[in-house]
Amino acid sequence: MIDPPGAEIAFFDLDETVTDCDTDMLWSLWRIRKDPLMGLRELVSLVFLNREYYRGTLTGERYMRYQKFRIRGLEPQDYDVRAERFFQEKGKRHIYPEAAEIINHYREKQVTTVMLTAQNRVIASWFARDLGMDEVLGNAFTLKEGRFSDAVEPYCFREGKIYWAEKYAGSRNIPLKNCAFFSDSHNDIPLLSLVGHPVAVNPDGPLEEKARQSEWTIMKFTGPKNY
Repeated sequence: MIDPPGAEIAFFDLDETVTDCDTDMLWSLWRIRKDPLMGLRELVSLVFLNREYYRGTLTGERYMRYQKFRIRGLEPQDYDVRAERFFQEKGKRHIYPEAAEIINHYREKQVTTVMLTAQNRVIASWFARDLGMDEVLGNAFTLKEGRFSDAVEPYCFREGKIYWAEKYAGSRNIPLKNCAFFSDSHNDIPLLSLVGHPVAVNPDGPLEEKARQSEWTIMKFTGPKNY
């Protein structure tokens, strides 16, 4: 049994923290089977996007342009139906058992668990729902006349995650020092530096270096790898 740090709210990144992969890439590979042309276009976009992400040069505006491209031609209900199919057919198999165990542990202790991710809220919600999490904070689009419109700001990315975490915790009168945050990425160092219980999960190089310097908890999840 993994013993996670005590907290009043536990925030979790999604990609490569709760899951063993990048869910954008997983979605595009799944979509190729359903809509080959659109899926391939998404995949090509993601190759360049991921290069920027791992270099630390990806901006929220650039990432949201990709998310806007992904929903082009889809109505909200259709997107949600596809997101559920994606989760059931592909996404569910990529949840780390260790992440599910920790989330369940917090639930048993009546600690609020929140998915805090740059992934679109429609897709992320199916992962959170399956894990029994209390809330999903992710990127989203406003609706206008029943169709997707502008991206909600601030974007739930890098420093934007601080805004959404503070807003959620503040609405419950809980300071960030009483919160935990689990993430794999150096892009989340701004928020990890503010919570009282930062946890680096399978951290990338820059995050692992920061975690060791700051004596943050480091966890290594090992499975699954269901490709």
